[in-house]
Amino acid sequence: MTREQQRAVLSLMENDASLVPGARDYLLRALFESLIRRSAPPMMRLKDLGSIKGGGTPSTSNDDNFASDGHIWVTPPDLRDMEDIRVKTSRRTLTDAGLRASSAQLLPVGSVLFSSRAPIGYVGIAGTQLSTNQGIKSLIPDTMVDPEYVYCYLTAYAPLIQGRAPGVTFKEVSARQFGEISIPLPTIEEQHDLARGALALIAICRSLRKSLEERDRISSDLKAQLIQTGLYLPDQR
Repeated sequence: MTREQQRAVLSLMENDASLVPGARDYLLRALFESLIRRSAPPMMRLKDLGSIKGGGTPSTSNDDNFASDGHIWVTPPDLRDMEDIRVKTSRRTLTDAGLRASSAQLLPVGSVLFSSRAPIGYVGIAGTQLSTNQGIKSLIPDTMVDPEYVYCYLTAYAPLIQGRAPGVTFKEVSARQFGEISIPLPTIEEQHDLARGALALIAICRSLRKSLEERDRISSDLKAQLIQTGLYLPDQR
């Protein structure tokens, strides 16, 4: 990406909160494309970088499957609402019985979580031992794979992954399809370096979006107050 293209993307982000996620992903993909041009790392499938895991849901009509302080049980809405990339909480938690009554399984710290339906594309990293429902596919990475690097890659390419997912009215990425996703794999040191820069970009974009949303909220409130006083004159066309 040229500097002119970077400036064009940044100028879009400065004015519209809704454009920030798309611009962020565009800039993130530029980082990975630069890496590929610079060092030509091998392309690997996720399933070759560790173990692919699915999730499950026990019967929701049985209260014995759920507890207020049980095993963390992550669903796509949990990933959507996360402020941190490290997942340590969930709306609902499972009892031991609930875990046994479903295909959910405990995943170790460092597992990379990816929402595979409703919707596709939210990403997180297990910050503690946890389980997931069937709407999330996970990678337990090998020791020479940086979870943060994989997190950044999946975040950058989530829109493309979603676009390729099968289904018309209900798109879903299966465990097999998740495992087939290709990712450039440089040395562990290069993974750390790229992840550090990418995470900084993600944090900046998150702060920018919050600021723009707050600006828009304040502007809307002020306009409403002016209208009530009769002082606000909308554009006459």
